[in-house]
This record gives sequence, structure tokens and C-alpha cells, in this order.
Amino acid sequence: MQDVTRFTTEFVADEDRIRVALEGKGGRVRLVWLTRRMLMLLLPRLIDAFGSSDAAPERIAARPQAQQGFSQQAAVSAIQRQQPVRAATPDIPREPDLLAWGVDVQKDPKQVLLVFKSKDGTQSQPLPFSPAALRQWLAVLHGQFAKAEWEAPFWPAWITAKAPQDVVAKLN
Repeated sequence: MQDVTRFTTEFVADEDRIRVALEGKGGRVRLVWLTRRMLMLLLPRLIDAFGSSDAAPERIAARPQAQQGFSQQAAVSAIQRQQPVRAATPDIPREPDLLAWGVDVQKDPKQVLLVFKSKDGTQSQPLPFSPAALRQWLAVLHGQFAKAEWEAPFWPAWITAKAPQDVVAKLN
């Protein structure tokens, strides 16, 4: 599969997992399955990217909650509505599904790059996030945690603050 052009994140109740449907330039789709346990380990690391200057994209220094909340709200408001990546249609070429067993997180001043790995070492395509895109994905994941009724003590107030309903409707 080529570079990821877009993706959709959603909780699948029958699997009790979050499915990330990655779509490549050629239209091929790969499903990456994320367990609650995996996310409970990954998400605090991603959230921390906005709280310490040595590990943060854009060298974001620790900020007061209000400023973090403003940045989060601005990122979520900028989400553009689009059709979700379709995971289960026979006419879309598919790569084998990947149950994420681990993840490489690479951070630099301009982005965070995630590469999910299966138990046998198979890797997903790199998933790059600008700081704003990472904030957007965190908002989507927070919503999916709520849908799944998964408790997680690590969500900061700047993510859990209520977003306007028109913004919530765009998340996919």
C-alpha cells in the first residue's frame, strides 16, 4: 500500500476495538485494529507531546489549560467534513488487516509519525500528524472512547471540554 492519503477512526462494538481504516493513494485500504490496552499506553504519550518542550511538536512549551483548550478548539473547528474510508466493500482493494501489537512513535518539531506493528512484525504505512492534525485525532479518539464507554483517567480538561455540536458532527 502506498502512503496514506486519509483515514477514518471508529469504534466497532462487535470487536470491542477501534478500527482505523487507512486509504492509500491507489485507493487500497488497510484496517488497523487498536485495542483498549494499546490505546491506554499510546494516548498518554501523544497527549504529553503538547505538555513538554523537549518532546513536543512545534516545540510547544507547557501551557496553561486555557491556552491548550483554545488550541484544541481551534484544531477541532478546522476539521473538514469528508466521506469516511469504506472498510467493507468488495470493489475496494484491501491489504491484510493489522492488529496493532505495538507502535513506533517518532516526534520532531513539525510532526508526530506513527507506525503500527503486528505481533509478527508487519507494519502499517506511516501515519504523519501535524500538531493540529494530532489534536483533531485526539478529539476523534476521545469521542470513540465515549462511544465505547471506556473509562480513561488520562484525558486532560482541554480535550474533554464540550465542543459545539456542529463541530462534533464533522468528526470521523
